[in-house]
Amino acid sequence: MLGALALILICTARADAYDIFEDQGGDNCAQCHGGFRDSPYMSPRDGSNWGDDLHDVHRNTMMGGDCATCHSGGDFTPVFLNQSNGGMGLDPIACVGCHGRADDRGVTPGDCASQSSTGVCGDGAGLRQHHDNAGVGVCGGCHLDADPGSFMPVGEDVLPPHYFTPDQDHPDKPTDPCNPAPGFPEDYAGTTLGLDNDGDSVYDAVDPDCAAATPTPTASPSPTPTVGPTPTPAPTPTAGPTPTPTPTPAPTPTPAPTPTAGPTPTPTPTPAPTPTPAPTPTAGPTPTPTPTPAATPTPAPTATPAPTPPPGPAGTVAMCRIRRHGAQETVLVRNERVAAKLARGLTLGECQFPANGPVMCFLDRKGNLKNIIVPQRRVTKMLGRGATLGECGADPL
Repeated sequence: MLGALALILICTARADAYDIFEDQGGDNCAQCHGGFRDSPYMSPRDGSNWGDDLHDVHRNTMMGGDCATCHSGGDFTPVFLNQSNGGMGLDPIACVGCHGRADDRGVTPGDCASQSSTGVCGDGAGLRQHHDNAGVGVCGGCHLDADPGSFMPVGEDVLPPHYFTPDQDHPDKPTDPCNPAPGFPEDYAGTTLGLDNDGDSVYDAVDPDCAAATPTPTASPSPTPTVGPTPTPAPTPTAGPTPTPTPTPAPTPTPAPTPTAGPTPTPTPTPAPTPTPAPTPTAGPTPTPTPTPAATPTPAPTATPAPTPPPGPAGTVAMCRIRRHGAQETVLVRNERVAAKLARGLTLGECQFPANGPVMCFLDRKGNLKNIIVPQRRVTKMLGRGATLGECGADPL
């Protein structure tokens, strides 16, 4: 299944970014996830046997032998995570075509871990935050978006670029990040668990971002009408003889008498009255206009700036956001971005019923306070490692 590339094991951190899955020494992603050509692949998550290696499951089972989906160059090497020749009808973005989302994409090269990169940057933010939330901070050494407190990936239900349909060239590729039953379109081997696309440690259809499946209504059979008795036709009436009408003579009109014209009377003209001239008005003194005083404008009140929340000592502040379908999710926001998140509708403090777990305060290996969001099942373990519930306070632990 695709989830194998998102499996998290505690591994030795490196200082540079992973631009390929496996180098010649078996390092990079392979040091935790196993070799891409190791056959048969044994899942580190549940020990299941895939029956083939990761390479051929991806190439043959998922992508129908379209090697250019992930490979680049004339000899198909090296194999980058974010750029390739591009398969048939697919963007030339290699692994992040399925393991990232274009909605999280930044600008190349400004938002890239390497300023010499020519591939897309930012698509894998959810995958990196999955590592960070699981306690593997290897990505955060180069990628700022690996920290859930500095970047908010789009939800689990947002499709990766290669998940589009229809696609006659790759009919067996994954198509739904929510991985709903019974088809489990993100599952190809091992268990039915797919990818944690947004990195919040909540998988597939269980993630609140994924809408519940709508049941298909069952069509009700139409009732069969009951046939009634056939009515007896009425008898046809017998036609009688048609009577011959007798014509009635029209009366002859009597002409009216012609009137005799009388003498035409001569009209007597009526003399018009002589108009009386109106008296000439006497001009009075011209009134002097009284000037109207100009209104004094009322100064507009000065807006009072919204209070700025105090900065968190760990560099981040817990805020609550409401995801689609009403689910609550606590996120950690860098101090300098709190005002912008407030403008987007987030509220200060942890959510009352967060779907992704509570905030805990942890002292890292360098002695720095760090706010972390911990899934509920791992709270006891983190308490045993010295973490405390709630945001980091002003005083050291």
